[in-house]
Amino acid sequence: MSLKHLPIFLFLLIYLTLAVTFSIALHFKHITYILPYISDSGTYPPESCIFGLMLNFMAALICITMYVRYLQVREIIKKHNFPHQIQKINKISLFIGINACVGCSIVANFQETTMLSVHWIGAIMLFVSGAIYQGFQTVIYFKILPVFGNRRLNLIRTVIACASNASVVVFVTSGLIAGGQFKGDDVTKWKKEDGGFEFHLVSTISEWICANCTMIYLLLFVWDFKSIDLSEPEISVQDNFAVIIKTS
Repeated sequence: MSLKHLPIFLFLLIYLTLAVTFSIALHFKHITYILPYISDSGTYPPESCIFGLMLNFMAALICITMYVRYLQVREIIKKHNFPHQIQKINKISLFIGINACVGCSIVANFQETTMLSVHWIGAIMLFVSGAIYQGFQTVIYFKILPVFGNRRLNLIRTVIACASNASVVVFVTSGLIAGGQFKGDDVTKWKKEDGGFEFHLVSTISEWICANCTMIYLLLFVWDFKSIDLSEPEISVQDNFAVIIKTS
């Protein structure tokens, strides 16, 4: 079975989940029409139930996707005798990617209205690690040229990775400033009179840019996964019976 559909499935699932949770949140007036944080749509029930469930599921899928990419790069390095330093970058990249997935799960399970500090730690882990992961992967892509990949796609990945890293810096910085100036009662319904509104708006826009860049970057794995086939695992069962063969 080809794995080329995995990034497509992941990409569509994330946007479908956000469409559902934001529609429910708007229906119950849990968020405003002014661009909110992504996780604002997963703060109150019933949308928080869907948001938490699907985000945990997607964190696992993203982790699997990153691990498949790690194995692919490792195999290319072995097959074509690339320098060992590339494999070190590959391992570091996987570790950073897993850290992003853990952050995604934290965001899913710790709502900002109940445990804001933990939620923000998870969000920073998710977006910062995700942006850094893209940077490391882009370096790997250029290192294994021309054996694997093409320069045009690599340039696109470079632009996306740069946009992710720039937007995540703005997102975190402006978000922390906005949080320090907030004087309102509900962060999911941030109003101009609550303080720090301009920084909040800059932060939410930057978060959406970073999130979209990350998902597009993962979607581009489609071109890499075309050459990967998944085989059914072999299982060896050892029971309590032994076969005794008598010889004359």
